[in-house]
Amino acid sequence: MINICAKEELLKRIINEQEMFILFDEDFIEVLEKFDKICELTLWFGRDIFSRAKIKALLECLRTRQYKGQIKLNLVDEETGDTEITAKIDLFRKVSQVKITVLKKNELSELAYKYEKTDKLSCELTKGQEFISLAGQRPVNFCVSAWMNLEPFVYLLNLGAYAIYDEWMKNPYQAIVSCNDGVRPVSFLLESFI
Repeated sequence: MINICAKEELLKRIINEQEMFILFDEDFIEVLEKFDKICELTLWFGRDIFSRAKIKALLECLRTRQYKGQIKLNLVDEETGDTEITAKIDLFRKVSQVKITVLKKNELSELAYKYEKTDKLSCELTKGQEFISLAGQRPVNFCVSAWMNLEPFVYLLNLGAYAIYDEWMKNPYQAIVSCNDGVRPVSFLLESFI
C-alpha cells in the first residue's frame, strides 16, 4: 500500500513511520511508475480547493493509466490530522449527478423555546423533497447551512466514491447526512447516479 498526500502541510500532520507516504507533486508519476504493481493507494486530502484540485488531477491521471488497484480516500482535518471521512473510489464510474432527498425533519421545540429568540420552528424543506447536484455544486434554492455538512459527501460521491465510512450503508453509493441545526436537524439521503 502507498499513501499519497495532496499537501506538504497535511503530510506533516498525518505521517506514520510504519507506512510509506508520497507527496502528490510533479514527481508523482515517476514514483508511481516504480510501483506499477501497487494494489492499493490511499489518498489523503483536506477540504481546501488546492487539495481537491490535486486529488481530481491525481484520479484523472490514474484513470488515464488504467490503474486497476483499490483506491481509498481520506478527507482529513488539516489542523489536527484526524480523518473526517473515508471512502473507496471507483475510477471508472462516471457519476453524472448526486440526488439529495429530505428523509426526515426534526423539530426540538423545547430547545427553541428555551434558548432561541425567534419563534420560527421549521425550516422550509419538506420530507421527500429532492434536489440534484451536478458536478458537486450546491443545487439552486438548497439551504446553505445544510450544504456545509453535505458538501464533502456530495463531492466524494461525485468523484465516484462508494463505501463511505467503510461500508455502513446497504447501498454503497448512498450516504445519510444531517444538517448542523441543533434545534431543527434535517436528515438527507445522498445517492450518486451514472
